[in-house]
Amino acid sequence: MSKLLFSGFIALFALISCTKDNPIESTLTEQEKSDLIFLRQEEKSAHDVYVYAYQKYAHFVFNNISIANKPISTI
Repeated sequence: MSKLLFSGFIALFALISCTKDNPIESTLTEQEKSDLIFLRQEEKSAHDVYVYAYQKYAHFVFNNISIANKPISTI
């Protein structure tokens, strides 16, 4: 799973770095777009699980992980 997330972050970084000012052209296939959406949803779900676990068990480890695992869209 960590390899999948790492690949997703690399793809997302490549997507973000390819702007109009950047001479590198990049087009994503529909499969790549779908994979990035899936990774984003998976990241949000993981965050929600850790938040729930912290609320239920009140163990600081779950809180620390939920903070560290905050979805990119909320940063």
